[in-house]
Amino acid sequence: MKITLLFFATLLMSFSCKEDQIGIVEKVEFTTMGMSGVFEHITITPDSVFVETGQRRTDEPPKSVSKSIRRDAWKTVLNALSSVSTTGIDSLKSPTNKRAFDGAMHSEITITTVDEEIFRHSFDDETPHQKLQPLMEVIRKLSGKSK
Repeated sequence: MKITLLFFATLLMSFSCKEDQIGIVEKVEFTTMGMSGVFEHITITPDSVFVETGQRRTDEPPKSVSKSIRRDAWKTVLNALSSVSTTGIDSLKSPTNKRAFDGAMHSEITITTVDEEIFRHSFDDETPHQKLQPLMEVIRKLSGKSK
């Protein structure tokens, strides 16, 4: 009886953790940069998307664009995150490591919670771990730079 009760309690906690996780995400960021100095930084919050692009090795200031998003767009971001635990993001392996020898842009997805916990996943170009690929697609769509 105790084992059955323990099993159901564990099962119930695992489902409730997913729901709690979705409620604690404050912002999602995508950053990519190359050795040539080209960079892009996208920040998505529950009400807006901010995109900054530029070239670090010039005197030109970065270009910035900000736009409001609807609540359902934020829910799309959270749904894309639902297949992975925020605490597990740091341990996901990158599919490739070409950025180590400048064979690809160095990219990173950063998840920040309301408690200011930060979880990061580094990868090449726009190819994160397969669990984060749906999130990458949503980020690109909301930033207006879909492929």
